[in-house]
Amino acid sequence: MLIVTSLAAALDPTIFGGKAAALARALGAGFPVPTGIVIESKIAEAIVHDPVSRYSEEIQAEMDALGLPGPTWAVRSSAIDEDGSSASFAGLHLTQLNVHTAGVIQAITTVVASASDPAALAYRDRLQIEGSTRMAVIVQQMVDAHVAGVLFTRNPVTGARERYIEASWGYGESVVSGLVTPDTFRLALDGTILEASQGIKDTAIVPDTDGGTKQVSITHPQDEVLCLTEDQIGALGSLASAIEAAFSGDHDIEWAFTANSAAPLLLQQRPITRIQHQI
Repeated sequence: MLIVTSLAAALDPTIFGGKAAALARALGAGFPVPTGIVIESKIAEAIVHDPVSRYSEEIQAEMDALGLPGPTWAVRSSAIDEDGSSASFAGLHLTQLNVHTAGVIQAITTVVASASDPAALAYRDRLQIEGSTRMAVIVQQMVDAHVAGVLFTRNPVTGARERYIEASWGYGESVVSGLVTPDTFRLALDGTILEASQGIKDTAIVPDTDGGTKQVSITHPQDEVLCLTEDQIGALGSLASAIEAAFSGDHDIEWAFTANSAAPLLLQQRPITRIQHQI
């Protein structure tokens, strides 16, 4: 029985969730998305209720068959009603980072359980989303991020037709969780840097040797300089333009640079669900 689907083939959001379907479309369009698999919601629920060893063995066998090298993974939520144009569930459903292969099953159960978190349920009530959450799960090649963050193809605060970037050292979770005050950048559509503002980046989320993540202190001089070079800022501007050319609408993108990469990796792509002031 095939219990996983390659991320590139997970195109149906009603089966694999909005997050997985968006990444599948991006892969199909040639964007640099880390490889992975998706476990559809009914299989994820079966794993939660019967986490026997055969699931772990079958998932590993199918990852091996797809040529996914590991050894660590990002296990991400992909709820059926997540990352849509009207509801993002941003920060409400869990992601488990730097998961060793032996811990994938437990990470899947933790991600599925986050659908019932009180904050996620309150969000559903506020948006009047009916029914229970069906949670598919992405198991994706882990990226050793040197610097990461978010990129908006339109300024989400002013609505201006410009790029807006938030960035910090280490994994992007330090930015999206509010752990740091990130560096911020505004770019014109042609890539011209309109503004670069240094944040307070004295902490980073990095991989823990035993799996999972840990927080570390960022010290001088790294805490007192912008975390992106001009070339990296330009590469993010190019990514924003390419996303707009390939897909309609305004986009909220999570990205990461490794220590040796000149181009950003695309970790997540979803519509911007709310812009305060349209210009």
